[in-house]
Amino acid sequence: MSYIDSFDHEFVGYLGGLPVYHPLEVVPAGLDDPRDFACSPQNLVIGGGSGEHPGLVVKEPGETVACFVRAWLRWHAGHHPDEHQALPAAVEPYASASQECSYWRRVFEFAGWQSADYVEFSQRCASPAFNRPFDPYEDGSLEGWLAASVGEFILLAMPDLAPDAIGRLGDLRRHICESLYGNILLVPPGYPVWGRTEADHQVTWGISAWRIQRAQNPLTRR
Repeated sequence: MSYIDSFDHEFVGYLGGLPVYHPLEVVPAGLDDPRDFACSPQNLVIGGGSGEHPGLVVKEPGETVACFVRAWLRWHAGHHPDEHQALPAAVEPYASASQECSYWRRVFEFAGWQSADYVEFSQRCASPAFNRPFDPYEDGSLEGWLAASVGEFILLAMPDLAPDAIGRLGDLRRHICESLYGNILLVPPGYPVWGRTEADHQVTWGISAWRIQRAQNPLTRR
């Protein structure tokens, strides 16, 4: 059993074969194993921690949305220059941002990762099996590509994780209807998943984000 299986969570999808989870409770960091990360329902988690692939916690979903919006603006400026000039002033806060190591440490926690884990993950993300693989020449940093990939997913599928960031988009939100990355894949109905929830000391396995909870989320655009 992996660390993620010790608390309630829903299974969201896969990123390059790694499971993506949404915690359903507040979990403090483990004291004995650096792979036992802290998380809450305001986060997403890629990988399950000890007993599974080392966990990567998306600590600031709103920042990933901003990263995606910046990537979308660059794409939009190149493909629709006339329309781009007419976008509202809401684009200005997303034009640029510092993305130094200190910034990424605020956005992501690579819980208990070793150098070999990061190298393997980078190679995995550059695979052509991704809809939009990591390209160091185009994306700059792995973290930038990952943030944009996750931010697109949050904006389009789980907007309740970043209501403030999405609210700041204002009228710009209605223009963002293209999927540039599509790197988090959902599991079709009927396939087994590994989410869990506990009530009255009884654990129920197979909790998928898309069976009930997200299907009833009025913020999710379909």
